[in-house]
Amino acid sequence: MIKYDIEAQARLDSISLDGIVDGVDYEDSFTSDSILHGNELLILDRANFRPAGMTQKKNNHLLHTYRSSAFGLAVSPDGNMAFVANP
Repeated sequence: MIKYDIEAQARLDSISLDGIVDGVDYEDSFTSDSILHGNELLILDRANFRPAGMTQKKNNHLLHTYRSSAFGLAVSPDGNMAFVANP
């Protein structure tokens, strides 16, 4: 993923989904969907079929992976629930 400042039209950083998360080593990750849900960014890692969560409070550090296979993400209109499309 790329962190981008829209106003300055400048790339600020890149964020990798690869690495060890919850004891599992993920490789070759690539992002398909991403949705802001409260202060958490939900990210679909299409290569590893997993939804992942990242927060800005922790300097955009990948915090965890949800235990679910995933092909798509959505958030309810009121923002209270996130949905994962499973195969």
